[in-house]
Amino acid sequence: MSLFRTASRAYTALPVLCCGAPSSANPSSIHGIAHQSVVLGTPATAPRRKFLSVPFLRQEDAPSGKRGQETQSEQMESEVPVTREEVEALKKEVAAKSKKVAELQDAYLRAIAETENVRERARRDVEQKGQFAIQKFAKDLLESADVLSKAIESVDPSSHPSLAPLHTGVVATRSALLAAFRRHGLEEYNPIGEKFDPGRHEAIFQAPAQEGGERKPGDIMEVIKTGYSLNGRVVRPAQVGVVREG
Repeated sequence: MSLFRTASRAYTALPVLCCGAPSSANPSSIHGIAHQSVVLGTPATAPRRKFLSVPFLRQEDAPSGKRGQETQSEQMESEVPVTREEVEALKKEVAAKSKKVAELQDAYLRAIAETENVRERARRDVEQKGQFAIQKFAKDLLESADVLSKAIESVDPSSHPSLAPLHTGVVATRSALLAAFRRHGLEEYNPIGEKFDPGRHEAIFQAPAQEGGERKPGDIMEVIKTGYSLNGRVVRPAQVGVVREG
């Protein structure tokens, strides 16, 4: 109890900050403070600690937005000086790098285009090989079709009734052979009356135009052998006679 009374007297003698002196009507507040000091082991007469005040930057004083960025960049530029020679050197380096990038991009696009062209050529080659794989075999069969055509032309069923059944059989055989040709893309063409085309016709002879005739110079007046094309490509040009000038 003596310790408690001593602490109470000491706190009564001390000035109280921001609160004024304790009133006699509320002695329990003094007793509570003294009791806390005793419990925490802090002397009632311990000197007050001093705290350092740190100035804070107010929000309105801080640079913000574009102006703040410009201020920071100006500070960085002022801290790191750059000479004109260094700037020119950097500009030249950037220009050289940009040119190199453009060259590489152009080479890349050219490589892609070349790859596409090679792929397209390979596709066409494969397609043509499939379309014209039978070209050699078809050319060998054309002679058989020519022989059948000559046999049909050499026999007149009306003049030789006994050969009429044979003539009919030859005609049917040739028709079946031409149908098989068409199923595989091999077409016969007869250019009688057309203009001479060296890509599709082979001139065997030339003859003058007949008086009053419809044929003009350069027209095909006679077909010796019909022509054949495989999927649009001429396999055998037609052998023809052409009307000459004069």
